[in-house]
Amino acid sequence: MKHKIAFFLLLLGFALQTSAQPHTHMTVVYLLPMNSGEINQIGMGTFKEPRDIHKTFSKSLVGFWCGAQIALSELEDAGYELEIIARELNGNDTNKLNRIFKEPKVQQAQLIIAPVSKDIFPYVAKLAKAHKIPLANPLSTREEIITDNKYVYKLMPSNSARAAVIADLYPGANIILWGTVQANDYADYFQENGIHFTSLSDTASFIPLLSEEKNNVVIACTQNTNQCAQLAAKMEAARKKPALDWFLNPKILTDNKFDFMSIHSFPLYFFADTYVDENDEAVQVFQYNFIRRFGAVPSTLNFAYQGYDVTHFFIRMISNNFTAPQDFTPLSYHFKFKRPDKSGGAENYGVRLVKMTELKTQVIQ
Repeated sequence: MKHKIAFFLLLLGFALQTSAQPHTHMTVVYLLPMNSGEINQIGMGTFKEPRDIHKTFSKSLVGFWCGAQIALSELEDAGYELEIIARELNGNDTNKLNRIFKEPKVQQAQLIIAPVSKDIFPYVAKLAKAHKIPLANPLSTREEIITDNKYVYKLMPSNSARAAVIADLYPGANIILWGTVQANDYADYFQENGIHFTSLSDTASFIPLLSEEKNNVVIACTQNTNQCAQLAAKMEAARKKPALDWFLNPKILTDNKFDFMSIHSFPLYFFADTYVDENDEAVQVFQYNFIRRFGAVPSTLNFAYQGYDVTHFFIRMISNNFTAPQDFTPLSYHFKFKRPDKSGGAENYGVRLVKMTELKTQVIQ
């Protein structure tokens, strides 16, 4: 009898151990706007600089797919059994989308990765929901894509998530909100949470709004480089320089008209949807593998890092019963998912906040 009990416990332990193992066999569908007809078979080896690739492939996700291929190779080396279905899906081609979803293997997939256009994504989401397939959207910032669809994962943090970070970092600060469309999202969050702020419409009235007692936080949602440059020069020339932290659109910092090297009186900050630390060892390994395999330089502009991160993270997460993987750290994203609504999808609220002083950057969180 003791032998039977021992044997039963041994079987039970084996069953529990087996059930705890990640499910590594998976079918993954990629829907990619490659625009192969326009690219006309241009080889990746033609390009030596990230900006060259970005200029030519600005309407294509070739770099995304290249990054994904490196991730898929690493996952297969780690023991994952993957069946990959990659389909080109450009523009608003709903007829082709319907044909794709008639394929039995697509209907039975465990994951769809679809960095497609905003016009066709609602149709992709509807079909994914009908077949109960998790769907990752790496590029959209629109909050409505997760409404009433629990299968959608929105990877780009919303402006409200950024506003929450500022509110946590600067309690009781003098917040000055400058801009139009994006500023509305910040304003909505501050109003809903009882956080005082002042809207700025005219830069001429900027200086009087600054407080000498509180820390001043300026959120510039504008993309007007000239106005930002004029405001920076005005602050540098001011006799009294109260404590000031300035949040800028990262596009301003890449514009030659904005000389951030001349700013010494206050730090600049920006939120990055994706950010890569070039000194990170894992980043350097990926760069080496990408250049060796494709003869081109990876960047966030050609979406190479995004393709790598999304592939690794979501395949590992789904194989681990939808638990965030502990054995992989994304190179460019900061993933922290939550569901704002029980019936809706998951939204990433893990923002990257970067501080910039002269030529140095520091990730705050």
